[in-house]
Amino acid sequence: MLILNVRLKVGLLMVAVAVLTQAGCSDESVVAASERHIGKPSTRPLDTAEPKARAQNNLFEGVIDSHSRSWEGYVDTLDVEEREHLTRIAQRYLGTPLFDDMIARRQLQSLGFPLPEEWLAAKKLSDAELRSLASTGDRKAALFLTDRLLDAMQRITEASGANNYLEVVNALPEAQREPVDLRRREALTLAATNLSTDPTPFSAYQYGIATAAGTENHAPVLASIQVAGELGDIRADRILEQYRLSHSGKDAEGVASFLDAMRRLAQIRSP
Repeated sequence: MLILNVRLKVGLLMVAVAVLTQAGCSDESVVAASERHIGKPSTRPLDTAEPKARAQNNLFEGVIDSHSRSWEGYVDTLDVEEREHLTRIAQRYLGTPLFDDMIARRQLQSLGFPLPEEWLAAKKLSDAELRSLASTGDRKAALFLTDRLLDAMQRITEASGANNYLEVVNALPEAQREPVDLRRREALTLAATNLSTDPTPFSAYQYGIATAAGTENHAPVLASIQVAGELGDIRADRILEQYRLSHSGKDAEGVASFLDAMRRLAQIRSP
């Protein structure tokens, strides 16, 4: 029945495919509703002065450091559209980009997490500009491009009423599936490349979320949280527990297989 309902929305969906790849709506109620679902980290990501992951403190193209002491404090200074954009990002990555003091901020940078001002700078660039930067080896440009694809997939799925993006693709007439599914396949390829060329907790989270986006299987996310912990994010155990509680009863088949694959990509020896 759901597939049938999705098919009825194909006309609207094709418009959404074109429109929703851009910045989302700026309604304040969306911001408020999203913020209620973000789990604020209760501990710092590391408890040592020297993180396991190598330093990632170089700011993205043209970004001036705001020296903000907290993610939320920075977000409070922005307009509604920018707040909604950053809120969706924080929610998509399970609240992991959030920080509440300068120590946590520096530690998250060292673990590969972009700062909020970097996310906003990337938002102003076109897909072509991000691809061009990524092709020169700009690691953050590749992360931002991957996230843009994930955000578009999420918006299209929400607009269609489907349960996941792959369901959206399969509901389309066969001749229209290839260009729409291209977004999903590109996101997977980019996320895998990001994790293998620059394994950090953030690239691990992003890979798990990208892999899970096409289905209702939460195993890739569960595996990615464990890999993020092995790459230096000491919040991982708590995040894993919270995720399991909030997704109890959901399909999580194959965690061990995904965990093994992610460890190989990140060049981590199995414990």
